[in-house]
Amino acid sequence: MFKHEIVTTKEGLPYWLYINKGNVVQITKHWHNSIEIDYTFKGDADYIVSGKRYHVSDNEFILINSGEVHGVENIKRVMERRSVVLLIPYENICNLYPDFENLDFKVNLAADEDYTDIKQLLQGFFESSAELDTNLRKIKQLGIFYMLVEKLIEKCTKKKIKKKPSKYRSNQNEIKKIIEYMDCHYQEKLTLDIISKKFSFSKGYLAKVFKNEMGVGVIQYLQIIRLQNAFNELSNSNKSITIIADSCGFANPSSFQKLFKQTYGMSPNVYRKKIKVQ
Repeated sequence: MFKHEIVTTKEGLPYWLYINKGNVVQITKHWHNSIEIDYTFKGDADYIVSGKRYHVSDNEFILINSGEVHGVENIKRVMERRSVVLLIPYENICNLYPDFENLDFKVNLAADEDYTDIKQLLQGFFESSAELDTNLRKIKQLGIFYMLVEKLIEKCTKKKIKKKPSKYRSNQNEIKKIIEYMDCHYQEKLTLDIISKKFSFSKGYLAKVFKNEMGVGVIQYLQIIRLQNAFNELSNSNKSITIIADSCGFANPSSFQKLFKQTYGMSPNVYRKKIKVQ
């Protein structure tokens, strides 16, 4: 089950909305009970959903069902990226449409279907975010939300298939606590030896199972967690590169700068200058 996110809505709205304008991070695998709709207005990235890879680029969207493990990799054109993330708590969509308990959204949408109306509604979220009047913006977005839910249920659902217990799910449960542990202790000097002893696994077993389930090694995943937190600090604080690297668990500023440049194609200092210009 990996990292579990608890989604809470704001201002009594039946959804949670995030508008991305160039400030995006690599998103490690996680899950939540909400339905997620990700619309890319501009940009491209790879979405990993329940072990399958989907490439999403300009004017495309992807649907992620409640409880599905997912993450985002290979985010390109970071500074140009414009996207909308809409999260709908599962109980909210069931309250609107009780029969949804028997349905799932299609993750891989048919190429020959016309989803123009859905894309226009998702674009409406992006455009309405510029409305300065908070109450008017809320009214506009609520209207878009209800029309969007109607269209998604009409065009993008399928009958739910009951899933049988599998080795895949068993392995997910085995490493859940390890992921949570790294999320809480990424600032510390963790090693594969320390983590394996903490959970009474051999280093070889932990390394193999983790790589099979996550697609990356234990320490590589830990570095992604560190980078994600460092990216947030870099974007939202005036802390120096040295302080950010240290507070996020990197061995030194150089290792942080190297990983940042490999991931985002620019140094932390260059990125910080770019967001200040924006």
